[in-house]
Amino acid sequence: MEAKVYLQYIAYDDNIFSVSEDYYKDENEYINAITEDYDRNKDIVTNSVLDMMEGSGRLYSGADGNTYAFGQKTPQKEEKYSYAKCDCTVFNEDGEDESVDSMISRLVSQQPTVYMFELDRDTSEEEFEEELRMWVNDHNGINQYKAFKGEEWAWANEPARNVKVSFKNKRNETVNIMLIDCRILDIVGNSSYILYIERMEMA
Repeated sequence: MEAKVYLQYIAYDDNIFSVSEDYYKDENEYINAITEDYDRNKDIVTNSVLDMMEGSGRLYSGADGNTYAFGQKTPQKEEKYSYAKCDCTVFNEDGEDESVDSMISRLVSQQPTVYMFELDRDTSEEEFEEELRMWVNDHNGINQYKAFKGEEWAWANEPARNVKVSFKNKRNETVNIMLIDCRILDIVGNSSYILYIERMEMA
């Protein structure tokens, strides 16, 4: 069965970490800006550390006019997730081309299953390759201890990921299925990955 396989990744906004090239005239202006910022805030930082050690957690007015409460937790920004994709062919545990009907039956049964994904690396997005590389590295890291820690320990610690699969049904409609708690069983060559899948859900 021809399909697209997706791996989730954290989508960072590169603009957060950059300024325009002409923001500073030269290196001296950049160094002066850092120095001025340090001079403006060094006393606030020093006092805040002392107060935090004493447990007073006082309020301070910053040079920017805002009020800061040191010693209090600041909520973290919510991480945004996205999916990176790669075209693939899906085979069942017998090495046969998986059919749409068979995959839907497995979805309904909610039983564990095994699939082999033969990836078309020419269609693979950069983020997909990076996420796959990290997953494989984690898999190899666990399995190098299998010989003396045992199969049971290795399986319990095998890294699991949710993988999304998209394909066309017989009516040429796009179907999205989430493969839950996938574990790598084997890697064949450079592009084929045999996965154990705990269950499936509609995505």
